[in-house]
Amino acid sequence: MHLWSERYDRDMSDIFAVQDEISQAIADKLRVSIGSGPPVRRPPENFEAYNLCLKARYHIYKANPQSIEKCRQYCEQAIALDPKCALAHAIMALHYWVGAYWGFLAPREALPKGKSAALEALKLDGTLAEAHAALGLFLEACDFNWTEAEREFRRALELNPASADSHYFFGAHFLAASGRLDEAEREEQRAVELD
Repeated sequence: MHLWSERYDRDMSDIFAVQDEISQAIADKLRVSIGSGPPVRRPPENFEAYNLCLKARYHIYKANPQSIEKCRQYCEQAIALDPKCALAHAIMALHYWVGAYWGFLAPREALPKGKSAALEALKLDGTLAEAHAALGLFLEACDFNWTEAEREFRRALELNPASADSHYFFGAHFLAASGRLDEAEREEQRAVELD
């Protein structure tokens, strides 16, 4: 699909001005072409907190007791730096989920805390796909509210179709548990492609 082409003949004495002009022209053209897509994510307000979130996310998928603890520590540090960091709360929710799922945390304690963290993340940023996917996990596993859980997963994918986590959790934990194995396989394959 051809979206943009243009020719620029400019004086190269101010290369940065030329770069800015070309970048703006491309951005304007793309905005018209994909303007109806998911909302554009704003850059994080606190990059140190965001970096801690990335570290927490890395550790959560190692799925061993030490990495689950590291994930918690990084989330707590991020929240201490920026209490309004929705991503830190969403990853903390996943910390509780993964910890309970693998038996590293007591489910009776971890699952309610995880659901609270997911709800806090959504309160802070209702457009955060990771928060919707996390809430979907708790609605399914804790409340057995399959209708609302599926709605949350689909909202997560609507907000961020490129979220490998959302595709994975939807496929592996919701669709597979629902017996919808063909759909589950497609979602999990998409997660692998995106990750």
